[in-house]
Order: sequence, then C-alpha cells, then structure tokens
Amino acid sequence: ADHEVTIYGSANIKSWSAKVHQLDVISELLVEDGQLTEIRKMRVEIDVEAIEGSDGRAMTRDLHETFDKENHPRIVFEMKEILELEAVENGYRIRASGELSMAGHTRTIELEVDGEVPDDGKIEFSGTKTLLMTDWEMSPPTALLGVLRTRDEVEVEFRIVVAHD
Repeated sequence: ADHEVTIYGSANIKSWSAKVHQLDVISELLVEDGQLTEIRKMRVEIDVEAIEGSDGRAMTRDLHETFDKENHPRIVFEMKEILELEAVENGYRIRASGELSMAGHTRTIELEVDGEVPDDGKIEFSGTKTLLMTDWEMSPPTALLGVLRTRDEVEVEFRIVVAHD
C-alpha cells in the first residue's frame, strides 16, 4: 500500500531522520455518497526492522536497539475513539485517540489528522505528531561515545492511504 512515515529528531550536533519502509494497516471505514462518515477501526503496525536511519547502518542499529527490537519487534497504534470527524474544505479534520505501543510500553495519544478522499476509492490520512521517547521509557540514542546526544522529542510525519468499500 501507499504509505510514508518519517521520524524527525535532533541532537546536540545535528538533526537526523528515519524512514519507515513498510507498515500494515487494518482499517474499517464507512463512506457514503463519497463522504467519509465513520472510522470504525484503524490499526497501524510497523516492524521495527523496517525503520532505517538517515546516517547509515550504525544509526539504524542504534534505533533498533532504542525500540528494543529483540523483545518488541513491532510498533502498534490502535485507534480507540474518534473525538472529532468534521468535513472541511478539501477533506476532513479528524481528532482521534488511541494506544501507541512501542518498546514494551503502551500510552494513549491523541492525533490530529487530515483526511482526503481522492476519486479512486481510497482515503489518504496525514498528519504530524510530536512524541517524547521517555514517555515510552526509551532512552534517546547516543553515539560517538556519548558525544552525540539525541533529544528526547521526535516528530513523526505520516501519510497513510487506505482503500474503502
């Protein structure tokens, strides 16, 4: 499917990013007369293995360790509630809460999402979410013997396209 998820972070020396190369989406959407009326289910699963750092293999390995890939190979977001689903010009404004599980911890987060319905039986959801790694008890990675210290805050930018009936 057609998805893009990028994690942006910064460190005391420079910025970094990581791409998610593959993810699975399980969704159940209700579209009536070309209008999105209900989001019944939205579950996004990412294999930690599919996350690749911008600075090569060592950084990718550090990220995989940060997410504790050995013990927790998947990151999962499970939508629990739609707080707002409003038609706006060019699409929808959606506010949803759900559980984000990573590195063995689960927290409830709220997402603000833009929805668009192109004319091809698909819906595109996009947005940005700022997260603190320490909220999931993850230690922001360090490198170069601790000289490079990653900031706790990361920004996740996502675009997820799902088909509807």
